[in-house]
Amino acid sequence: MAKQLKDFNGHIESVKPPRFAEDRRVWVLMVKENGRWTAVVSKDEERIKAHYHLIESKRIAQSINTTIQSTSLSASKVRLAEYAYSLLERHSTDEELLLKAVELFSQRQHQLQSPLVSDCVDKFILKQKKRNLSAATMKDYHFILKEVKETFDGKRIREVTPSMWTKFIEAKPHPVTQRARFIYVKSFLNFCVGKNNPEATENPWLDSLPLYWEAPKTEVAEIASYTYSDVVELLKRANQNGTLGYHIMRLFSLMRTEEYERFIEIGGATVKTNRFIDLENNRITINNLIYKKRGQSEHRGRYYTELPTAFKEWLEYFNENDTDLSITMKTTAKMRRKSPNPKDRISNILRHSAITFHSIHFSDPLRTSYIGGNSVGIITNHYLNMNIPKVDAESFYELTPTKAKELGII
Repeated sequence: MAKQLKDFNGHIESVKPPRFAEDRRVWVLMVKENGRWTAVVSKDEERIKAHYHLIESKRIAQSINTTIQSTSLSASKVRLAEYAYSLLERHSTDEELLLKAVELFSQRQHQLQSPLVSDCVDKFILKQKKRNLSAATMKDYHFILKEVKETFDGKRIREVTPSMWTKFIEAKPHPVTQRARFIYVKSFLNFCVGKNNPEATENPWLDSLPLYWEAPKTEVAEIASYTYSDVVELLKRANQNGTLGYHIMRLFSLMRTEEYERFIEIGGATVKTNRFIDLENNRITINNLIYKKRGQSEHRGRYYTELPTAFKEWLEYFNENDTDLSITMKTTAKMRRKSPNPKDRISNILRHSAITFHSIHFSDPLRTSYIGGNSVGIITNHYLNMNIPKVDAESFYELTPTKAKELGII
């Protein structure tokens, strides 16, 4: 950076135009201030001449009793500063207002440089699509984050404060809904902090997680599950509606709804054609094409080996009768609506019942969790109904096709 040329703030009596000193190869400006001559030296001709005009302007201003302050700003920047100050004067005559405005801008500059909330959401959704999440999870992400975009339209991600996120979460009154919104929003904000986000690894969109919401304590509801008699009546209606294969498979295989959909779509609609059913080795394979959990596409999945006798006999029965195992969503929905049993309309009750019967009958939580594709803790807290008597679980695993004929199921 070039050295600043000497400024003169005293009484300027005379200023001589710059001259070039050949012997020293520099430009020399002579200024008489308070009765004393001072030399100002520079190798830059334009710079020394500009300084000469500034000092001369000061001298003339002093002669007419006017003050001129030197500045390093260019003429265009001075005009911009005057314009900015005139805008601020419309709101206040405070002389320090311009300085306060600049300080506020400096404090908020980091926020103003962060991306828009809508852009962050779009990039997050794109990232989640690549993780092979379930259709239900992606639907929830789309639904909640669409509302995030609408709520914070035009705002940048750093402008949304923790209290604003809390207000968004609590916009829905039900505690279960609030907890779900918190989980999805937290995942999105972790992405903005830099988690699994290549664009924000070195320069995070957020420095920390602006989320301090705590879920309210609620009374845990009873986990819904079929009893053995419920299962018998359900299978009777299923046989009449052509969905017996589907219901037997869901109750014995412990598969999730979306897993079973992929199991049929990729594998085949009958025991004979389904490449994941191996009757000879008494095994069902639920590989990574079926088991999509948290985007772990490299996960090998899980195996259901040593199939229980009742399940094996049902598979042989379906094989002999070429039974269709596919889902007819319209039919199952119609069954639930017309069913005299209100339990049929409870979400996910087939999986709850399957895991409950398996857990109680085999008394081997690790085996149940492996076949079901969940941890023991998740099964205990979300799937297992301990009010189902052991005799019901034992009766369920004695429900072979032969027993089903005796009960009038088939």
